[in-house]
Amino acid sequence: MARKKKTGGPKAPRQGNFKNDPFSHLKGFVVSGEEKRPAPKKPERPAPVAEPEGDFLAAMAGLGVERLDEGDSQDLEPNLPPKPSVEAAADEDDGEKLFLKALGQLDVRFEDGVVEEDGVPAASPRRIRQLVRGKLRVDARLDLHGFSRDEALEKFDRFLVNARHQGACVLLVITGKGHHSTDGPVVREAIERRLRLQRPDGLLEWQRAPRQFGGEGALVLFFRAPSEG
Repeated sequence: MARKKKTGGPKAPRQGNFKNDPFSHLKGFVVSGEEKRPAPKKPERPAPVAEPEGDFLAAMAGLGVERLDEGDSQDLEPNLPPKPSVEAAADEDDGEKLFLKALGQLDVRFEDGVVEEDGVPAASPRRIRQLVRGKLRVDARLDLHGFSRDEALEKFDRFLVNARHQGACVLLVITGKGHHSTDGPVVREAIERRLRLQRPDGLLEWQRAPRQFGGEGALVLFFRAPSEG
């Protein structure tokens, strides 16, 4: 008869009533989490001790500083600059009057425009650019070729009167460069001298014309518009 095979592993030995548990005395003991440590307290600063007034005054006395009484502070005046005397103000007024009187005796003539190195007045570059680009047009022109000096001056004066009467603002006076004259540009120099010494009313600026308008052989004159007074 065949033997029955034993199933399962080896059985644990019976302990009976004998107990050998090394952790039996720790039953019921609970381990808590890490206890929070209280933050360290900041050290308290000692309150400032008021310095006795006597010690402060004694220290100042050692430096040569004297204490002022209430009545002494009223006698002090602010350090202000001295007021100008009446005589100094009168001298200043007299000097200004003398300066204005001397200025009135001077024969000063102020002209608009910039003076070039050769002594010929120059109009503002802005007006010249407007003339060259066509934004300003020539309202009237006078050709003085072939006239003598006196004839040119007479025609020039008559031309100014007529042009201004018609409200012209930009005038072109063709004088020639004097290439065919033994004395040079006589007419041009005569017209320029007339403009310097007998400046026409309403004339703002004038100069020798740009190259496309005659260059050194012509003069361009800019007058104030009649509406501008």
